[in-house]
Amino acid sequence: MFDRCANGPVLKCLPAVEEWPREVPAIDVAGRLRSARAIELLTRLVSLHGAPRYLRSNNRPAFVSSAMVPWLCASGIDAAFIDPGTPWQYGTHESFNGTFRSERLNLELVSHAHGDHCRDRAVAPARHRREPATERPGACGMPTPRTERSAVVSEDVPSTARTA
Repeated sequence: MFDRCANGPVLKCLPAVEEWPREVPAIDVAGRLRSARAIELLTRLVSLHGAPRYLRSNNRPAFVSSAMVPWLCASGIDAAFIDPGTPWQYGTHESFNGTFRSERLNLELVSHAHGDHCRDRAVAPARHRREPATERPGACGMPTPRTERSAVVSEDVPSTARTA
């Protein structure tokens, strides 16, 4: 997903979306998002939360590169690429992208960029990443993803068996 700063440079957003419990542990924003940067983000997330069983992604160059595929194998993560032209196979991510664009990117002006860095580029992604996990305005009493995860993890699961 991408946007533009007010002074013209393109900003690309790479959200890491967990399908369950519908959390977004990170959103990377930069002028260019190549495989090395995606691997850096995923390495950080794996070190914090453990490796997922699968990495579902579209067929963007950053995810099918000659660097990403060996990293996935070395990390013990299976690739689950969606078929081209089938966004419904990527429903959780597509839903997040639409919400992120309409509730953040379309509403907040990113003033300006210097090279690959935009001065206030991380403000909107950081807020949007935290709010859905901890609050649900108008959700009729449904638990937040963070509350739901805590309840499941604490139900008779020994700490050594927990996975991220």
